[in-house]
Amino acid sequence: QVVDYTRFLGENMFPAEKRQVGKRSALNEICIFPFVLARATISYPGHISLFVRSAVEFVKLIPSLFTKQNLVLTHRDLHPKNILVGKGKVYVIDLENMVFTLPEYEYVISLINVWRDKAFVVFLKNKMIDKKRSRALLIKMSIHFLTNFKLPVKKREIYLDVLRWATYQTHNR
Repeated sequence: QVVDYTRFLGENMFPAEKRQVGKRSALNEICIFPFVLARATISYPGHISLFVRSAVEFVKLIPSLFTKQNLVLTHRDLHPKNILVGKGKVYVIDLENMVFTLPEYEYVISLINVWRDKAFVVFLKNKMIDKKRSRALLIKMSIHFLTNFKLPVKKREIYLDVLRWATYQTHNR
């Protein structure tokens, strides 16, 4: 519901309001990928073979990033700690990163943040409209998160698990 409401807000903004919100297109994701790939490889050189395989998959999936280019208002950091519930109301916090971007972005970030909750992961996977574009974004964002060489081991393992899943899954290609 939060994702739907965010999209509703984006669709109903005045043009002047929309101009004040940033945009992050598929081209942004593609252009930044080599840099995050290099940084992740420097941060975790023991995983270079996974990074290379992921890069190959990302390149194969680039055409999917340019399908249905409708950008939607997206929170970009939606996870349980940014959703507060109290007195029958839902509050979303940490709004400074909101931009207009690809529709799957919100689900990709949420999926990475709740990766260990398998039931919720299945729910989020079903919400992803364009499976190939979602895989491309999962690869890019997992590698992006792995640019931090000071990650706690649990977080690093989650990002690596997501990256392996997005890289090696064979269905929906």
